[in-house]
Amino acid sequence: MRSLDVAGLRSLPSRARPQTLAAFVVPVAVLLATVPFSFHVAGSQQDEGAFLLYGDRVLHGAVGYRDFLTFYGPGNPWLMAAAFRVAGSSIWAERGVGLLYQLAVPLLIAGIGLRWSPRVAATAGALSTAAVLSLGPSPIPFLAAIALILASILLMAGRGPERPGRSRYVCAGAVAALSITFRIDIAPAVVISAVPLLLGAGRRAAWFALGAGVGLLPLIVDTEIASPGLVFQNVWIDAVLRQAAGRRLPIPPPMKSAEFALAGTLLAVAADIVAAGASLPRIRRDDHSRLLVALTALAVGLLPEMLQRDDLPHILMAASVAGGILPMALASLSARRRMRLPRPHTTTYAAAALIALAGVGFAALTLWPNRGDSVANRGREFLTSRTDAAQAQSALDAVDRLARPGQRIFVGTSDMRRTNYTDTYLYYLLPQLVPATYYLEFEPLVVNRADSGLANQIASADVLILTTEWENWPEHNASQLYGSSEPNRTVRRLFCLRVTVGHYRLYARC
Repeated sequence: MRSLDVAGLRSLPSRARPQTLAAFVVPVAVLLATVPFSFHVAGSQQDEGAFLLYGDRVLHGAVGYRDFLTFYGPGNPWLMAAAFRVAGSSIWAERGVGLLYQLAVPLLIAGIGLRWSPRVAATAGALSTAAVLSLGPSPIPFLAAIALILASILLMAGRGPERPGRSRYVCAGAVAALSITFRIDIAPAVVISAVPLLLGAGRRAAWFALGAGVGLLPLIVDTEIASPGLVFQNVWIDAVLRQAAGRRLPIPPPMKSAEFALAGTLLAVAADIVAAGASLPRIRRDDHSRLLVALTALAVGLLPEMLQRDDLPHILMAASVAGGILPMALASLSARRRMRLPRPHTTTYAAAALIALAGVGFAALTLWPNRGDSVANRGREFLTSRTDAAQAQSALDAVDRLARPGQRIFVGTSDMRRTNYTDTYLYYLLPQLVPATYYLEFEPLVVNRADSGLANQIASADVLILTTEWENWPEHNASQLYGSSEPNRTVRRLFCLRVTVGHYRLYARC
């Protein structure tokens, strides 16, 4: 097999250039075709609300971990703040960044696939695109981290035994380290995917380490500003030791779509492992072998994130890598004399097109029924379900009547013994008020623990928005456990009910 230079089309035979362009045009065209559906889907009240709110707060000087609870790295709020600085603070700017995340992963997969052939690249890109289509347009930090790791792998891709220059290893190290600023817990996947590409690299490994040190500087500085103790508390104690038990789902997942996606992803990982194992003897002298082993290591490294919460979004994020690698794995196996497989034909492009079209159809079927209605206040907008939109709009209008600019607002659940979810987006739509709590998002076994300080924070508020919507949280895990009753007692002692709108209850100081 001949390796291809992905730095430009000039190195390709003229007849291969249209095929190469197709590998990149298909993911872009398919993802753009879903924008009319995805950009108008109802957002996740807590998750997308947090992406909007944290970016806006960072833009105005807040620091994650120090000023608000977060389990992710600071990279996503930084990028959101930059986007808001350029395009204004809006859900459309936020979803535009999310679309870039979705585009980056299949395009990088296709770029790596070109090391085998344009046909492999086209199929790999189509499979990866089909996986990310139904994730919706939110800027998911895990997807950004995956994209940066793939970029690092591509930078270290060589040709045959020939290795790239040291400058590319420096850049690869920096990009790999930057992925950790989006998800600190992805660090093990970064390390195990880099090792195969650094074997036998000699001094280039030191240049990679130098780049990684530079790439880690932003995270180190942010950690120092926020406090190393708070970072450790958020990312490891709260996220891993406490909250994880309240978010874990059974295996296999209860939803059929998630069950099929999980089975397909695990089968793809198994096939990738077989092909990578067959390539191990040639890892030091062959670029294809190094790339395949590195990509497979990444796919395996993403499994813990998928299995700790195997709902459809987490599965699809892992599938975007495991499925995208599959054509490369099959191409590598077909090149071995003892394991002949049919070589790709022109029908590969038809298969890629069918995969992409099936992904578009599935995305349309899942996203269109979830089309949201607008809730607006103070020049800001959020899309939520039609049932929730009218009630939320009335609640916001009531808050504007009850609270003066500069007063403190708290958003939570009517029974705070369980803190599984909350309407974080309401903070974003009330920029004239100051959040009264560190816990802008609710997490089980973290916010409702006795020593969280939640009751004291509620006592500092002027206005409360509490909802009954999340009281019957259905997941069968530790999120069912009740925590401290002190926040509920604080509400009863200090606040009086002023307005009831659907499932929203507005309280002001008595």
